Amino acid sequence: MKSRVLPQLLAVALALVLSGCDGNDGAPPTPTPPPSPTANLSPTPPPPTSTPTATVTATATPVPLCGNSLREGDEECDDGNNTGGDGCAVNCTPETARPFNFDLTTNLTLDTPAFNIVLGPVSGRETWRTGKARAADKGAIPVAVRLDDVEFDPLPVSGLVCICLRGAVLAGASSNLAAAGQIGCGSAGLVGVNIDLVVDHNIGVVGEDGFSEADCRAAGGTLDTNPAHPGVCNGPPVLVQSGQGPPGSILLERGQRIGQIADGGSCAVEVVTKVCSGGGNPGTVCTLTASACTGGGECVAAKGPDGVPCNADDPPVVHGEATHLLTTTGSATASILDADNTSGVVIGPGQDCGGVSCPASASGMPADCEALAANPEGGLSGVGLASEVAELDTASGGDRAVSYRFDAEYVAAPRAPANA
Repeated sequence: MKSRVLPQLLAVALALVLSGCDGNDGAPPTPTPPPSPTANLSPTPPPPTSTPTATVTATATPVPLCGNSLREGDEECDDGNNTGGDGCAVNCTPETARPFNFDLTTNLTLDTPAFNIVLGPVSGRETWRTGKARAADKGAIPVAVRLDDVEFDPLPVSGLVCICLRGAVLAGASSNLAAAGQIGCGSAGLVGVNIDLVVDHNIGVVGEDGFSEADCRAAGGTLDTNPAHPGVCNGPPVLVQSGQGPPGSILLERGQRIGQIADGGSCAVEVVTKVCSGGGNPGTVCTLTASACTGGGECVAAKGPDGVPCNADDPPVVHGEATHLLTTTGSATASILDADNTSGVVIGPGQDCGGVSCPASASGMPADCEALAANPEGGLSGVGLASEVAELDTASGGDRAVSYRFDAEYVAAPRAPANA
């Protein structure tokens, strides 16, 4: 074993000696620098690609808008306006016509410091156009009355005048709307059915105690137009609503006129009675003397060319001023303070009206909601509406509180006989 290893070791040693003689003349060999370490770096992986999160944009659901000419939600019609009386109610439901014929209990009462007088019965008729209660209306049924659907018969006051009641265009409404409101057929009825109206004839006089016209305007008042009351500031009407009405309660705003013709209370068809139109004293009776009209006024037939009182051809001067009424099935009262511009004189409930107690109040009667639902062309039988208005410096002279009572007597329209 040893004899084989020894020769191999000698051969290796000889090879190492010979490798040192490589022609460098004995110079030590230049050391070979060790190789630079190579960094075995794995490539940096790209950042993970994030999955984009979808942005959810909240889209508001359009709220149905009644009156935009588009049928939306539970609308049954939409004619592009917010007024009734045209077939599509103010809440975008179809209208049906219901006759409201005035009962014999319909009347009006005039209260003044000098007298109390009940005028009636008032006869006539009008047509209510009612829609339907939508889900959001809480049982409220819209009502509209067109001006051409209102008709009052002449009201004679024996020995005095022929009174003409007329509808008037409702303030802020279309030109053919005389009344608008609602019937509360929900379980809660309607709020604010009791009405109290107060007007002060004199809240100050311009030029007295530092009171100015600007003060009058700032208080919501208007300057008195009666020449006998120069500088007097009439206070604004103050209307307070209260109370909760039962189902069937009604609140209806309406335009109303009261005119009168001095024919002795006959209300007969004639063209003899005349009145001044225009000029300096419109409304003055000129039956006997045409020259009674001043300032260029014309003496004309008070009942118009056809001689029929209280119709469309009567001269405007006998139509009366347009008055805004809030009628209700609840109660209504009116009070005028400093009546006739006399300090301390009051027209109102319980006050003295010519030796009798002024009522200056009225009350109504709710509708039967079941009858309305059962009869889309009627159902107004027994409904009563009350209203109060305070009038200052009237054409007939002085201040007065006027109580209105409109009672319905429903008369069913005749039905065509069934085919045999």
